[in-house]
Amino acid sequence: NKFLLQTSDSNFADIGFQFASFATPFSRLTFIPQASMRLLLGKNSRWYDNFMGGVLPGRYLDHQIAFIGMNNPLHVGGKAAVVRLDARYNFAKNFFLTGIVNYAVSSDKFSHFFSDQTDFNDTFGAALRVSYSSFVGPLSIDLHWNSYDHCVGAYLNIGFVF
Repeated sequence: NKFLLQTSDSNFADIGFQFASFATPFSRLTFIPQASMRLLLGKNSRWYDNFMGGVLPGRYLDHQIAFIGMNNPLHVGGKAAVVRLDARYNFAKNFFLTGIVNYAVSSDKFSHFFSDQTDFNDTFGAALRVSYSSFVGPLSIDLHWNSYDHCVGAYLNIGFVF
């Protein structure tokens, strides 16, 4: 879990928050709730705006927020948040099945960020992942979908991420 506040010489501030926790109610089942948020305050170049997508945060850009359901990052503006829940089941030795759902909201107008107006870009994503824990790290494949472009995609991971 981390909270980050950065300022720069160009009159804008970057406020970020990431949270993840683990709950194991049964020996083979683990729930992993997660949340990420990033707000930009002040004037900045579009380069510092939020990007959302991909399996790992910061994989393509330092300020990229992970979003299951989109392989490639998408420009989403100055304010963005994602909530996510993983349910991971250990069905055999070193084999795992994970169901993932996440929901994202973004807006360039801070006053509307927590309102019910329809000018938000809100998106739902879901995935089903099968993983094997090997000596080179996790081997996994997931099939995913998102409500933004209604595309089905896949992601393959081989080994640890550096």
